[in-house]
Amino acid sequence: MDYFEILGVERKAALGEEEVRGAFQEAGKEAHPDARGGGDFEKVGEAYGVLRDEGRRLRHLLELEFPGEAFGGSGGMVSGELLELFGRAGAVLQAAVEVLKKKREATTALGKAMLEKEVITAQQAVQEVGFEIERMLQGERGRLGEVDQMLREDRQAALSLGREMVERFGFLTKWQAKVREQVTAFLVAE
Repeated sequence: MDYFEILGVERKAALGEEEVRGAFQEAGKEAHPDARGGGDFEKVGEAYGVLRDEGRRLRHLLELEFPGEAFGGSGGMVSGELLELFGRAGAVLQAAVEVLKKKREATTALGKAMLEKEVITAQQAVQEVGFEIERMLQGERGRLGEVDQMLREDRQAALSLGREMVERFGFLTKWQAKVREQVTAFLVAE
Protein backbone atom coordinates (compact mmCIF):
# COMPACT_ATOMS: atom_id res chain seq x y z
CA MET A 1 0.00 0.00 0.00
CA ASP A 2 1.44 3.36 -1.04
CA TYR A 3 0.45 5.97 1.56
CA PHE A 4 1.93 8.76 -0.56
CA GLU A 5 -0.47 7.84 -3.35
CA ILE A 6 -3.43 7.58 -0.95
CA LEU A 7 -2.86 11.16 0.24
CA GLY A 8 -1.83 12.39 -3.20
CA VAL A 9 1.57 13.74 -2.16
CA GLU A 10 4.94 13.34 -3.82
CA ARG A 11 6.83 10.23 -2.78
CA LYS A 12 9.70 11.74 -0.81
CA ALA A 13 11.13 11.76 2.71
CA ALA A 14 11.14 15.54 3.14
CA LEU A 15 7.50 16.55 3.34
CA GLY A 16 6.30 19.53 5.33
CA GLU A 17 3.85 19.06 8.18
CA GLU A 18 1.39 21.47 6.54
CA GLU A 19 1.65 19.65 3.21
CA VAL A 20 0.81 16.30 4.82
CA ARG A 21 -2.00 17.76 6.93
CA GLY A 22 -3.54 19.56 3.93
CA ALA A 23 -3.36 16.42 1.79
CA PHE A 24 -4.99 14.43 4.60
CA GLN A 25 -7.83 16.93 4.90
CA GLU A 26 -8.50 16.84 1.16
CA ALA A 27 -8.29 13.06 0.91
CA GLY A 28 -10.39 12.74 4.07
CA LYS A 29 -13.19 14.84 2.61
CA GLU A 30 -13.33 12.62 -0.47
CA ALA A 31 -13.04 9.37 1.46
CA HIS A 32 -15.44 10.24 4.27
CA PRO A 33 -18.42 7.86 4.44
CA ASP A 34 -20.82 10.81 4.19
CA ALA A 35 -19.20 12.02 0.95
CA ARG A 36 -20.85 11.18 -2.33
CA GLY A 37 -19.27 7.92 -3.43
CA GLY A 38 -17.11 7.84 -0.31
CA GLY A 39 -13.85 6.01 -0.14
CA ASP A 40 -11.73 4.19 2.37
CA PHE A 41 -11.53 6.70 5.19
CA GLU A 42 -9.64 4.21 7.37
CA LYS A 43 -6.83 3.94 4.79
CA VAL A 44 -6.62 7.73 4.56
CA GLY A 45 -6.27 7.94 8.35
CA GLU A 46 -3.64 5.21 8.33
CA ALA A 47 -1.72 7.01 5.58
CA TYR A 48 -1.80 10.23 7.57
CA GLY A 49 -0.56 8.46 10.69
CA VAL A 50 2.47 7.15 8.83
CA LEU A 51 3.31 10.19 6.71
CA ARG A 52 3.07 12.78 9.50
CA ASP A 53 5.76 10.93 11.49
CA GLU A 54 9.15 11.52 9.87
CA GLY A 55 10.66 8.21 10.93
CA ARG A 56 7.68 6.14 9.85
CA ARG A 57 7.45 8.12 6.60
CA LEU A 58 11.11 7.46 5.82
CA ARG A 59 10.73 3.77 6.59
CA HIS A 60 7.64 3.55 4.36
CA LEU A 61 9.43 5.35 1.53
CA LEU A 62 12.38 2.98 1.76
CA GLU A 63 10.08 -0.05 1.83
CA LEU A 64 8.45 1.21 -1.37
CA GLU A 65 11.75 2.03 -3.06
CA PHE A 66 13.56 -1.12 -1.93
CA PRO A 67 10.98 -3.93 -1.72
CA GLY A 68 12.13 -6.93 0.26
CA GLU A 69 14.75 -5.01 2.26
CA ALA A 70 14.55 -4.90 6.06
CA PHE A 71 14.47 -1.56 7.85
CA GLY A 72 14.74 -0.68 11.51
CA GLY A 73 15.63 -3.02 14.31
CA SER A 74 18.47 -4.24 12.14
CA GLY A 75 20.84 -4.39 15.06
CA GLY A 76 23.09 -1.88 13.35
CA MET A 77 25.74 0.02 15.22
CA VAL A 78 24.36 2.83 17.34
CA SER A 79 26.54 5.93 17.26
CA GLY A 80 28.57 6.92 20.28
CA GLU A 81 26.57 10.15 20.41
CA LEU A 82 23.31 8.20 20.82
CA LEU A 83 24.81 5.76 23.32
CA GLU A 84 26.05 8.67 25.45
CA LEU A 85 22.68 10.42 25.25
CA PHE A 86 20.74 7.29 26.15
CA GLY A 87 23.04 6.51 29.06
CA ARG A 88 22.53 10.04 30.37
CA ALA A 89 18.79 9.97 29.68
CA GLY A 90 18.41 6.66 31.48
CA ALA A 91 20.26 7.97 34.54
CA VAL A 92 18.27 11.23 34.58
CA LEU A 93 14.94 9.44 34.23
CA GLN A 94 15.82 6.94 36.96
CA ALA A 95 16.83 9.76 39.31
CA ALA A 96 13.54 11.52 38.56
CA VAL A 97 11.55 8.39 39.38
CA GLU A 98 13.41 8.02 42.66
CA VAL A 99 12.94 11.64 43.74
CA LEU A 100 9.21 11.48 42.97
CA LYS A 101 8.97 8.27 44.95
CA LYS A 102 10.61 10.01 47.92
CA LYS A 103 8.15 12.91 47.55
CA ARG A 104 5.16 10.51 47.52
CA GLU A 105 6.50 8.71 50.58
CA ALA A 106 7.07 11.94 52.54
CA THR A 107 4.30 12.13 55.09
CA THR A 108 4.66 15.68 56.34
CA ALA A 109 4.56 19.06 54.66
CA LEU A 110 8.06 19.74 56.02
CA GLY A 111 9.38 16.50 54.54
CA LYS A 112 7.91 17.35 51.16
CA ALA A 113 9.26 20.91 51.31
CA MET A 114 12.77 19.62 52.07
CA LEU A 115 12.64 17.57 48.87
CA GLU A 116 11.51 20.48 46.67
CA LYS A 117 15.02 21.52 45.58
CA GLU A 118 15.82 17.93 44.62
CA VAL A 119 12.53 17.69 42.68
CA ILE A 120 13.28 20.93 40.80
CA THR A 121 16.80 19.78 39.96
CA ALA A 122 15.50 16.43 38.66
CA GLN A 123 12.78 18.18 36.67
CA GLN A 124 15.33 20.50 35.04
CA ALA A 125 17.59 17.56 34.18
CA VAL A 126 14.68 15.77 32.49
CA GLN A 127 13.84 18.90 30.52
CA GLU A 128 17.46 19.31 29.41
CA VAL A 129 17.58 15.73 28.14
CA GLY A 130 14.28 16.35 26.37
CA PHE A 131 15.74 19.42 24.66
CA GLU A 132 18.80 17.41 23.58
CA ILE A 133 16.62 14.67 22.11
CA GLU A 134 14.52 17.25 20.27
CA ARG A 135 17.70 18.89 18.93
CA MET A 136 18.86 15.55 17.58
CA LEU A 137 15.45 14.86 16.04
CA GLN A 138 15.57 18.28 14.36
CA GLY A 139 18.96 17.34 12.92
CA GLU A 140 17.53 14.13 11.50
CA ARG A 141 14.54 15.99 10.06
CA GLY A 142 16.96 18.34 8.35
CA ARG A 143 18.66 15.39 6.66
CA LEU A 144 15.51 13.95 5.08
CA GLY A 145 16.14 15.93 1.91
CA GLU A 146 19.52 14.17 1.58
CA VAL A 147 17.71 10.85 1.22
CA ASP A 148 15.49 12.28 -1.52
CA GLN A 149 18.55 13.62 -3.36
CA MET A 150 20.42 10.34 -3.01
CA LEU A 151 17.46 8.37 -4.32
CA ARG A 152 17.93 10.27 -7.58
CA GLU A 153 21.73 10.03 -7.68
CA ASP A 154 22.98 7.00 -5.72
CA ARG A 155 20.33 4.53 -4.61
CA GLN A 156 22.74 2.39 -2.56
CA ALA A 157 23.89 5.45 -0.62
CA ALA A 158 20.23 6.38 -0.09
CA LEU A 159 19.53 2.89 1.21
CA SER A 160 22.46 3.05 3.62
CA LEU A 161 21.67 6.55 4.89
CA GLY A 162 17.96 5.74 5.10
CA ARG A 163 18.58 2.65 7.22
CA GLU A 164 20.77 4.67 9.59
CA MET A 165 18.18 7.41 9.87
CA VAL A 166 15.27 5.02 10.44
CA GLU A 167 17.23 3.52 13.31
CA ARG A 168 18.08 6.96 14.76
CA PHE A 169 14.47 8.16 14.47
CA GLY A 170 13.32 5.00 16.21
CA PHE A 171 15.70 5.39 19.15
CA LEU A 172 15.11 9.12 19.52
CA THR A 173 11.33 8.96 19.40
CA LYS A 174 11.24 6.16 21.98
CA TRP A 175 13.38 8.18 24.39
CA GLN A 176 11.36 11.30 23.64
CA ALA A 177 8.22 9.43 24.71
CA LYS A 178 9.91 8.33 27.96
CA VAL A 179 10.92 11.92 28.71
CA ARG A 180 7.39 13.15 28.04
CA GLU A 181 6.00 10.51 30.41
CA GLN A 182 8.36 11.73 33.11
CA VAL A 183 7.45 15.38 32.51
CA THR A 184 3.81 14.37 32.96
CA ALA A 185 4.68 12.51 36.16
CA PHE A 186 6.17 15.73 37.56
CA LEU A 187 3.03 17.64 36.67
CA VAL A 188 0.79 15.05 38.32
CA ALA A 189 2.96 15.04 41.45
CA GLU A 190 2.53 18.79 42.02
